[in-house]
Amino acid sequence: MPFFDDEGFPPTMTIAELLRAMDKDHIQNCGCAIRVGREAWFLNKRQQDNFQVTPYTVPIDRTLAEFDVGLDPVAFHLVVRGHSVGRTLLDVDPPDASQPCEVIEQNDAAVFKPAGPKLVVPDGNCTDYAKMCRTEGLVMVDKTRFVLPQFSQPTHNRLAVFRRPAGFGKTTLLSIMTTYFDVLCPPAFYSFMECDRVPAHLNYLDAAAGMMILHMDFTDLHFNNSMSLEAMYDVCDEFLAAVGAKFVGRYSNHLGDAVRATPGRDYYAAIALAHNAGYEVFLAIDNYTAPFKHSCTRWEGVARVHIIRLILEDFAQGRIHRGFITGTDHGYSPFATWDRFAELTIDLTHGSELATACGLTCDEVEVLGVAAGIDDLLGDVRSAAVSLAPKALAVAGHTQPVFCTRDVLALAQQRMSVELHQTSVATTVAVMDVPVQDAVDSDDSDLGDSDHTLVDDEIQHSLKSTDDAWASGSLAAAKAADLQPIKVDDDGEVEYVSL
Repeated sequence: MPFFDDEGFPPTMTIAELLRAMDKDHIQNCGCAIRVGREAWFLNKRQQDNFQVTPYTVPIDRTLAEFDVGLDPVAFHLVVRGHSVGRTLLDVDPPDASQPCEVIEQNDAAVFKPAGPKLVVPDGNCTDYAKMCRTEGLVMVDKTRFVLPQFSQPTHNRLAVFRRPAGFGKTTLLSIMTTYFDVLCPPAFYSFMECDRVPAHLNYLDAAAGMMILHMDFTDLHFNNSMSLEAMYDVCDEFLAAVGAKFVGRYSNHLGDAVRATPGRDYYAAIALAHNAGYEVFLAIDNYTAPFKHSCTRWEGVARVHIIRLILEDFAQGRIHRGFITGTDHGYSPFATWDRFAELTIDLTHGSELATACGLTCDEVEVLGVAAGIDDLLGDVRSAAVSLAPKALAVAGHTQPVFCTRDVLALAQQRMSVELHQTSVATTVAVMDVPVQDAVDSDDSDLGDSDHTLVDDEIQHSLKSTDDAWASGSLAAAKAADLQPIKVDDDGEVEYVSL
């Protein structure tokens, strides 16, 4: 940088700040997986391609104004060493904090293999991505490619909603996303595959490791038919209190003295504390369909008014900056006919943008077998494949199969524990068809290539399959944006009045 000015590189900038600016610029314009180091040396002289540097490093807390221009009348010269961090995109401090990771690629699939004495594959309980990246020898399929293209823009108009059957890796996908954004998360491995490269004009590191994660798991909402409305309200209040307390406890060191001054630890306090501390909030909702499953229940309206409405309003007002909502695909979509929910969310379940984000493609199964040393794992999976019911995910047009992640990993564990012949594998593997991205879908969907979300007609198309499930007359009243459940009739249905 031969010039610096008061606006971009003021004289008060420290060497540490300068190195960070260089590193950010390099990441945005180069995919070489080399990061700018945290130390710098003065350049004494240069002989051909050999740099002669001072034996001591430059104090990184010194400002630019404190240095003599030295060898050049308009610049001073520093030597900075680069260091390889594999495929991590997060800020690594110290530089060697991320352990070596081998990457095996095939077509559009890749597998990460952190160094370790023994190869293992994740089990059904292994869903924490940051922990997975610190597990020696763990062979894991790369699903990080779905983070940057979908969530790279600074702002969004809608929260993404995504459903898949149980066992396809929704919780792990959510963990991958939150690991990328969480200010507390350690470095983790992220894709640098050529097919996953993000356009240079996108500032795709704008929120990396810089946000606070507000996590909600709707399996913690426990309703039953014998509850009164007041009891259901209490369940919602207790749920929000637990969410807020967990959030405040997790980020107490970043929230400052305001934590001790705030008497409450509920959801409202959590949002306010994060905002006052200058942090943006990422909303991560897991299992949002769990309490409602196959049809509308009388407590769906209660949860809508006492939980979902609060979330949507905080998102609309900017108090929640981004978010991702996952749930099991039961053939029924809670809140789908509520206008406010449709306005502030985008259902990506039936689109191609995240079609292979959950589950394993044939290429991924094959490269997993190669990385884990399992001969013909794909052949075993195909032999054990059992198609899911068509209603699990209705798609149209060109499709490709994806296999249940949990089932494939269970089968892989069997093969790694004992040498089995292909015909002796007893595990069944669920398989489903997902849409293949084509030219029309790619052109119309601009989540990864511009500053906008999907166009409205695509949103309506993606929601069409869920509208049919809401045809009953008593449910039609739930389509109003401002409704309040007031009582339950003899048949267990919630009656509504407009506010």
